[in-house]
Amino acid sequence: MGCNALYAVFTSGSTGKPKGAVNEHASFCTAAKGSGRALRMSSQTRAFQSASFTPSVARLLDAQALSGLQALELASEPMLHTDLQKWADHVLLVNAYGIAECSVYSVIHPAMPCTAHPHNIGFAVGCVTWIVDQDNSDIPLPVGEVGELVLEGVTVGRGYLNNQTMTADAFPLKLSWLSSFRGETPYRHRLYKTGDLVQYQDDGSLVYVGRKDTQAKVDGQRIELSEVEWHKREILGPQNNVVAEMIQVHRNGSKQTILIAFVRLQDAGEDETYPTSDLLFRVRTDHFRVRMEMVENELRARVPTYMIPRAFVAFDYIPLSIPGKTDRRRLQQEAASLR
Repeated sequence: MGCNALYAVFTSGSTGKPKGAVNEHASFCTAAKGSGRALRMSSQTRAFQSASFTPSVARLLDAQALSGLQALELASEPMLHTDLQKWADHVLLVNAYGIAECSVYSVIHPAMPCTAHPHNIGFAVGCVTWIVDQDNSDIPLPVGEVGELVLEGVTVGRGYLNNQTMTADAFPLKLSWLSSFRGETPYRHRLYKTGDLVQYQDDGSLVYVGRKDTQAKVDGQRIELSEVEWHKREILGPQNNVVAEMIQVHRNGSKQTILIAFVRLQDAGEDETYPTSDLLFRVRTDHFRVRMEMVENELRARVPTYMIPRAFVAFDYIPLSIPGKTDRRRLQQEAASLR
């Protein structure tokens, strides 16, 4: 039957503690049908399936040498502008967003052009997407606001295996404002709060901003590091890599924790100044300093003072953890030794 459990996939997410997300037959079939339609699959389609086909893996491939490749689907980590430049003119480039708690992919951009925002994950597939206030899911947000992504539909899983507490927190039975759209009748489908921050675009597509759980406190004020990163990318352009992190430094004989922005400029002026090396951090050039002054001035017009980094550090690449996510612990450790 459709409501029978099909599989449980274990994921630690950002907590580090494995939990089993259970998905059902109906969930998987609905997702497969929706994904196939979005990816333009037919009886003539031949697909190579890889569980870890991420943008990082795709960067190891030669687009020119794969003349028979018609479509490339990337997932599991945000694309970079260079990924679009490499693939968009050669294949049907698909950006997919999926989480363990729902079957396969929930949001897909079926055709990424070179001019697209690399973090645009596209449109809902087999489900309905909502954006709510990250502190209160009973407050829906309008187009243009950054908030937490909530999924609704058959593709949403039944919850976490043998963990009712976590299930109740992440899979709410209802949201107060949904009755305005669904009426007072009982909900037919499940809801899942993803913990991911997104923003609706004018065309209805979604841009991935970051994780809700990258929270920190600056001068007693709570901030989302992913929101700080998003503002800097909007100013610098999506082709540039940005990571915001709280770093403990030694100043005047005492330890202080300050907000630092790590930036990898991809424009020609910066790349021509010094070559790529094996070092994580780079020497700041005059070009870098000028750009960061511009960013700081623009940030002052956009965000509160406590969201403006105290320092901007040039880095050569984003260190990744084994699951392929930003290795923030390594950044913290290596940046703490900087003077």
